[in-house]
Amino acid sequence: MRMPNIVSNCCLGGHLYRTQGWFYNNPFMWCAILHPSIMNLITKWDDIDFTKFHLVTGDWSKCADKRYFKLIIDNMVEVHYTHYLKDERYATPHIDDVDVNYADVENYIIEKYTERLSRMNERPVFVVLDEMPYYDYTHDNVKALLELPTNYKIVCITRHQDLLDYNSNNRLCIFDDTNRLDDCHCPIYYTKYTNEINSFIMD
Repeated sequence: MRMPNIVSNCCLGGHLYRTQGWFYNNPFMWCAILHPSIMNLITKWDDIDFTKFHLVTGDWSKCADKRYFKLIIDNMVEVHYTHYLKDERYATPHIDDVDVNYADVENYIIEKYTERLSRMNERPVFVVLDEMPYYDYTHDNVKALLELPTNYKIVCITRHQDLLDYNSNNRLCIFDDTNRLDDCHCPIYYTKYTNEINSFIMD
């Protein structure tokens, strides 16, 4: 069965893969991608050299209370590996649900990125959750994303009912005004709309 190439701004993409039992076929699993970077991915996908990247120190994870890292891809895209955490207690990768704790997590990130990049062959589908704490997916930023002149499919779970007007053959906007990740736990909408999103993506 053909698997989609889902690029998400948050963990929602990883949950879609996991609930379907799909093999990870791109390097953006369990990551955060801020608005300027997702805009570059959508508008410049064919021009980005995904083999040109370097790792830099990210911020302090407010949820895990540990340091994480991010990859800069071709000086156009930042991918925040918020679930890949540096923890000197673990000489081998220690996986706790979606979190990876590891003393050498920097090389682990590069290894996983390279491995999954080699499988990335399908056209991308972009999945966005708006109004996330610490993110920049405001109403206006998501509106600008939905208005991009691209045929790539874009899915958005939004708190803004007016954005439902963008629904079309290659746009799926779903209204959901429940709390976002204010408690650092995955809310129910990560799996609530799985069937609707998958049907749109695979059509």
